[in-house]
Amino acid sequence: MIHDDAGDWLVSDDIHDPNEDGASHIVHLDLAHDPSLAQLAAVPPGHIATRQTSDDPWDIRLWTDDGE
Repeated sequence: MIHDDAGDWLVSDDIHDPNEDGASHIVHLDLAHDPSLAQLAAVPPGHIATRQTSDDPWDIRLWTDDGE
């Protein structure tokens, strides 16, 4: 999940192409299913949050347009 400098939120699962029409629409985040998703609201613009599994902690770091 990327919170870019323009304030947009970019989401990818590293498997599917997020740029295809209709590829992703986030309507609801189920915090009851995964309470750690609430941490994403604090990701500042210009940063990326990644993790390998839902049991792992979020790795939040500065993001650049050149791939990370």
